[in-house]
Amino acid sequence: MGRARASEDGGRRARQYKRSTPTYEFRLHVIHHSNSHGVSSALAKFYPEAKGSSLETKRKSFYLWRKRRDTIEKAGKSSSSSVLRKLRPAGSATVLSSQTESQLLRWVNSYRADGAPVSTLMLQLKAQEMRAVMHRLGVDVVYNADQTPVVFEYVPRTTLNKRGARTVWVCTRGKDKERMTCMLLGSSFGEKRTPFLILKGRPSKVAATQADNVDLRHGFGKHLWKQIESLQDRHGVQIYVNNTGWWNTSLTLIWLEYHFGGRQHPEQPVLLLLDDFSAHWTPEVRNRAHDLNIHLLDVPAGHTGVCQPADIAWNRPLMQRLRQRWVSWMMTKMAGRESSSSEVKAPSRNDVVDWVASAWEGLSASTISNGFNGILALPPVDPMFEASSNALAEELERLQLLDPDVGEVADEEDVVDMMSRGEVSV
Repeated sequence: MGRARASEDGGRRARQYKRSTPTYEFRLHVIHHSNSHGVSSALAKFYPEAKGSSLETKRKSFYLWRKRRDTIEKAGKSSSSSVLRKLRPAGSATVLSSQTESQLLRWVNSYRADGAPVSTLMLQLKAQEMRAVMHRLGVDVVYNADQTPVVFEYVPRTTLNKRGARTVWVCTRGKDKERMTCMLLGSSFGEKRTPFLILKGRPSKVAATQADNVDLRHGFGKHLWKQIESLQDRHGVQIYVNNTGWWNTSLTLIWLEYHFGGRQHPEQPVLLLLDDFSAHWTPEVRNRAHDLNIHLLDVPAGHTGVCQPADIAWNRPLMQRLRQRWVSWMMTKMAGRESSSSEVKAPSRNDVVDWVASAWEGLSASTISNGFNGILALPPVDPMFEASSNALAEELERLQLLDPDVGEVADEEDVVDMMSRGEVSV
């Protein structure tokens, strides 16, 4: 059995979970029991609550499984397939999200509508878009920025505990839901720019005071600003506060000015890669980026895992370092508790800022630059593979799976299924 069929408008029905498909190991147990004691005994043992039409359905399933005993026995005895509910040939699984597949199908259909063959050359031309922009602008470096939440406590989802316990307690300091937003900027040369940290706090109820706080003290009050300013200088970060703790348009404008407003050669353009977060693409941000000679490139929605250097290379090791620092902090506090009766307090704002700054500083230049390799590297075109791709498109059209007038893939048949049966050859 091949992979599930997909079409441009989504194709597959959403799972409703009305039925529970048994594993191959379970089916094999049913077959062995029914052979030894009969089908009625197997029904009573494995489906004691089944009655009426449901019981007859199970009975028919038992007979069907017995007919397919060879396949079920082979799958049920293998450790890799015994827990599976459905078998399919290697390489036929769905590895793309439905959103990605729909976008890919629309792209293929748009080219085939004009009679153009879909080849690996076109796919590479799609990947060369950034290179073309870099060449047009005359720049050799690309910047990427991404904001990520940083929590105050990294409580693990699993823990070691005595076997048999029905309730497992995990002690936290009450800040496992508290977080700040961290905006990181790196370049294809491995450069790491100053992080921006956004805390959550209540604004002043006095409008004039709040305006002064925003203009002069990053949103903080006079007394707290003295601590924050010292914290900024000590760790080399920029710290702001708002009532949500999230990134917004105002912060984007400040961030652009901070990193690119005072550069030595403003006449040289900057190429900046950003995801589709709304605060990155407001008219105010676009206009300010234009004034600063910054050219913005968007990461397609749903594709940050393969197109955004931050998600490709540095976000995961950053989070790993943050977890390590939280664990070290917790172990130190618990060790101190053994010699003192004082209660372990939650990590402070200073602690978390220190973790973020040291974790970001600990990432190597190669880690940062590696995230850009996939989107900047251009593999050579394989003429044989290109010819094979063109032949596949022609074969689809010959089999009437590709409408020559509108260029859409027919939904009635799965191409992969036909290839597995030998009905399509390339």
